[in-house]
Amino acid sequence: MNDRHASGAERTADHRARLRSQTVFDRPQVLEAGAGTGKTATLVARILAWCLGPGWRRAAEELRALSAEIVAKANEPIREHMRRSLKASAA
Repeated sequence: MNDRHASGAERTADHRARLRSQTVFDRPQVLEAGAGTGKTATLVARILAWCLGPGWRRAAEELRALSAEIVAKANEPIREHMRRSLKASAA
């Protein structure tokens, strides 16, 4: 939005829409604006906000879950190897 021609209410609505684009990730956002109004800057801000906020947290949660699954699957072969090693050393 070109601030030189926008009223206070329009600037406030624009600010709210830009803020929403950086904080609402549970549904798609639609940007409808003319040339030179900041669509690209808003998109970049949205991507960065996602990557540094909810996207980062989601990736960390998924990584923790994956790590737990890998460890759980690895435990049985490790236990079996330890059992055989202990049995062999006792013989």
